[in-house]
Amino acid sequence: MMSKDNKGGMKAKLQLPADFLIDENGIIVDVCRSKNPQEYMGFERIEAFIPKGKRCKCNKKDCISRTCQENYEQIRKDAESMLFMG
Repeated sequence: MMSKDNKGGMKAKLQLPADFLIDENGIIVDVCRSKNPQEYMGFERIEAFIPKGKRCKCNKKDCISRTCQENYEQIRKDAESMLFMG
């Protein structure tokens, strides 16, 4: 976005991003206003907003869901412990 400076020229106006969580009724229930352009709402906060029955359950190590990453690690450890070492 551009705005006029006090000399009649144009200057850039800093805009910071914001993330919103909106429920099924269209009501904003959470907002994260960034202090810098690289800041964003953490996935843990987003995942907590998602009803438990609708959360990701892929259990892949590269999933953005921390729960899936943790489940993947546990599944991997369990599988490694079942290997026959001998």
